[in-house]
Formats: sequence, C-alpha cells, structure tokens
Amino acid sequence: MSAEAAFGLAFAKVPDGARLTFDAHGEPVDQDVREAIAGFVEDAPNRRITVSVVGVDLTGASAGGH
Repeated sequence: MSAEAAFGLAFAKVPDGARLTFDAHGEPVDQDVREAIAGFVEDAPNRRITVSVVGVDLTGASAGGH
C-alpha cells in the first residue's frame, strides 16, 4: 500500500467536525504524503474539519497526485 493510500484510509477515520493539526516541523515529508495531506486539506471544509498544517510545505503538492 502506498503512503498516500495509507494516509487516505487514516484521514477517512477522522470524524466530521474535528480539529486536526499536522506537525512535521523539522521532519522530511515525501511528495506522495504532501499530496495526501493537500487532498485532505482541500476536502476538510466539506466535512467541517478544521486543519492546521505546521512544518509541511504544500506548495506544488496537488490533491490526488502528480
């Protein structure tokens, strides 16, 4: 299973209306994981989820992949 797929499964378990913080300050984050996070951030408002991203540069990361 790819990292993006694994994150997708984990994100699906986040309850609607939740608050979530991604904190990877000082840690390397692979492109596929950045894309998974970008997809979650994009979809979060549809589920009333508040997302904060710390230490992850999502510039150039497109939701859904390359």
